[in-house]
Amino acid sequence: MSKVLSSLCFLLLAALSLSAQNEPPTVVQIQMSVNAADETITVDYNVEDQEGDQISVYLRVSEDEEYFYIPDDGLSGDWGENVSPGTGQITWAYPAQLDPRTLSFQLSVWDDHPIDVQALVNQVDSQRLQDRLASYQGIKHYLQNPQGLQAFRDTIQSHFENAGLQTYLNNFTFSGTAGVNIIGKKPGLEKANQVWVLDGHYDTVGDSPGADDNGSAIVGVLECLDILDEVQFKESINFIAFDFEEQGLVGSNRYVNTGIRNYEEIEGVFNFEMIGYYSDEPNSQMLPFGFEILFPEVAQEVANDDFRGNFLTNVGNEASADLIERLDLAAETYVPNLRVLSLAVPGNGNIAPDFRRSDHASFWDGGYPALMITDGANFRNLNYHTPEDTWEKLNYTFMSQVVQATMAALVEAAQPVNGRTYDIESTVSYQHVHLDPEAELLIYPNPASDHLMLEIQKGGNHLYDIGIFALNGNAVYQGKMHGKENRRVSLTGIPAGHYLVIANYLENKLAKELLIQK
Repeated sequence: MSKVLSSLCFLLLAALSLSAQNEPPTVVQIQMSVNAADETITVDYNVEDQEGDQISVYLRVSEDEEYFYIPDDGLSGDWGENVSPGTGQITWAYPAQLDPRTLSFQLSVWDDHPIDVQALVNQVDSQRLQDRLASYQGIKHYLQNPQGLQAFRDTIQSHFENAGLQTYLNNFTFSGTAGVNIIGKKPGLEKANQVWVLDGHYDTVGDSPGADDNGSAIVGVLECLDILDEVQFKESINFIAFDFEEQGLVGSNRYVNTGIRNYEEIEGVFNFEMIGYYSDEPNSQMLPFGFEILFPEVAQEVANDDFRGNFLTNVGNEASADLIERLDLAAETYVPNLRVLSLAVPGNGNIAPDFRRSDHASFWDGGYPALMITDGANFRNLNYHTPEDTWEKLNYTFMSQVVQATMAALVEAAQPVNGRTYDIESTVSYQHVHLDPEAELLIYPNPASDHLMLEIQKGGNHLYDIGIFALNGNAVYQGKMHGKENRRVSLTGIPAGHYLVIANYLENKLAKELLIQK
């Protein structure tokens, strides 16, 4: 059996073992109806749970088919926590400014069965990390090997997409060259706006195959992604591969400034920066200049162990103290054989530039808690930024332990749940709605020249599709307006002539003839 097939079988068997412990709730029927007259949406569902557990049920709504949120108000019926299995009904009095026809809907359900974090941690495979890194190593530099850099981008993007992540690119330009940050989102089922980040950069310096810097980070990210593929979370996880880190954290700076979605609240960042080099030899670990002044206790601990490079360094700033503690606790609980030394640098680390040499610093500067999870770079690995940074010089037991501890911290932060999500927009049906018989579309002035005012009398506060059509049927203007607003439409660029103005709401149509004179 090939190593690849063996790894796939291992993951499948592990997933089956986990799922056999407790099946998530299953929605066996969903029906949604919209009462446009009352501006309410009703969802009728039937949910089963093999163990008969109380479940959580949530209606989720999206205006862009990407970000699904639970409405803040207007919900009633059988939703929230501690709902009994069986039939249920949720009613949502939706805001008048929304048009249900433009929305997407999901129903998320989960029970209170705890997820076995240790079982997930145990799936991390050192051989799989080694095999993947051996296949990935190679120069990935925008000048020395742009083809290799692009090929690795494509590999990462395909991996994200094949895992079912919401994958998008944060594009930018550096020195006239296109740069690409690759983001793969695993949306949370309850608080999708609250986001945890696991990242690493995928570019290298110009003469290095970049096994430790930073291929080790990318294979760590992908290992976590593969293991967590079937696990659902209350909060979202963004898996990110950053570009142009080696040119001064360019990619992560661009992401922090332009790549974070408006709805996203970054809760914490786990940044892999070289996680594969380990040595138990005395004097294999050096310390940055001034380290013993800033961190005397940690410096003494390293000295007491004869300066062996046999530990993980967990670096945060003072604002990331809770995140530092989260990783420390995860390592102690789930990977007790991993030695972790933790540092909280003052401010944003400007007093100690050696602790700002990775993408976590961009998040510090943006005001977000972030960790640099590292083997120490050139203070341990003398192959750093040289042609000798190759896969066979790394320690894959150590690397797997780093991935295990980080994944455990990430899993507990994002709050795993035993659940599923169901799309329901395809089942939407609308109740028949009649407008007031006296409803009327008003347009003025008529004839018009440079602009037109639209108004709907006695048309309710429904959202109307508005169009101005030439007599041959071609639309010269299309838009939307609510029945209780006035709309000014510019006629600039529309030729003189006779037109028809139409306001549509579901099966209802209001129309007026219009003459444009120039």
